[in-house]
Amino acid sequence: MSAVSGLQQEESKPTGTYQLPKPQLSARQAKAYERRDMREEMYFQSAWLRSAILPGWGQAYNRQLWKVPVVYGVLAALGGGVVYNHQAYLDCKKQLLQDQRNGRGVGHVLHSRAKDYKRERDIYAICIGLWYILNILDAYTVSNLKTFNLSDDISLEILPVPRSSLSQKPQLGVGVGVRVHP
Repeated sequence: MSAVSGLQQEESKPTGTYQLPKPQLSARQAKAYERRDMREEMYFQSAWLRSAILPGWGQAYNRQLWKVPVVYGVLAALGGGVVYNHQAYLDCKKQLLQDQRNGRGVGHVLHSRAKDYKRERDIYAICIGLWYILNILDAYTVSNLKTFNLSDDISLEILPVPRSSLSQKPQLGVGVGVRVHP
């Protein structure tokens, strides 16, 4: 018996944990599982799509109603920041134009203040976009976690794994496997 054939026989031996054989499904049962998988995928799709259409709708669809006021509260605060800074920018710009018409020199302080208001307005607008994307990601993530299995039966195995390289010399390594039982 050669070393390579001995390794192949080693790989087929059980590793100390018992695996249940996969049940043979009839065509009808297989279609039922496929429909269930499609329904789950549609559930995931509709949650993030709803949040993309109307912020907070995906959270309501996922039955996390407490998040809806948070979504709109943050959007209102950020929108208020945009409006305030835009109005202050327009006021500074208007004051600068009046000063130029009246023959007074352009105030560097007023000019830098206008630039600051414009920059802060743009930052608030970017934050609104990021909050919108975070809202969509939250709806998608929560809808995916609805079908996640949280059983206590999780095992960790560390076993020697025989490997063969290009030179066909047997090597020994360590493999880590996580098995989740439904």
